[in-house]
Amino acid sequence: VLGCGAIGLGVIAGLKLMGVAPIVAADFHPARRDMAIKMGAHIAVDPREVSPYAPLPDFGNRAVNVYNTSNNKLAFSLSTGNPNVNSVRFSADGSQMVTAGDGGVVQVWDSSGTARLLREFKGNAGILHTASSPNGKAMLLLDDNRALTVWNMETPKPVGPSMTFGTYVNAVAFTPDGSALAIGDHSGVVEVRDIGNGFILAGSLTHD
Repeated sequence: VLGCGAIGLGVIAGLKLMGVAPIVAADFHPARRDMAIKMGAHIAVDPREVSPYAPLPDFGNRAVNVYNTSNNKLAFSLSTGNPNVNSVRFSADGSQMVTAGDGGVVQVWDSSGTARLLREFKGNAGILHTASSPNGKAMLLLDDNRALTVWNMETPKPVGPSMTFGTYVNAVAFTPDGSALAIGDHSGVVEVRDIGNGFILAGSLTHD
């Protein structure tokens, strides 16, 4: 995609929804290149420095690097196999880490230093966002089909039905007791839904 203005970003978002990969964006402006990555581009280059038509790196095996914040040294590195890692989350006690990405594969790792894969499961589409319930027993997955599913992390199996939305979901969070989700979408609407049946529990709130 040459040029990352409004039209170019729209093209990138469309390609992302279609599952096209890799997406290469080119623009002279750093802020526009950053926005292209946020919209779904895998690589954003300054065409004065790197040709967007140049050979691409291997996208077959993305890694997650975990650093010790006390000394800024690499603690361990995980080879996920996902074509693009979109979400990394630690459990509430920090003992486990969850990674997910475009391949739709969700992986749960031992983050105590062994970097051991504990279990993995596959969603219905590429994963854009994840979040853990307060007790760490459930995980929500937001995919690029605009569907939101809550999984039991111990089985692992879905808890209740998938919730599909007509517009983009921008923010999701569990309620403090973990029984419901607060969901904010691109149109400015916020809903609270039961994770067991997907029903709306509270009246929709609309932001101006």
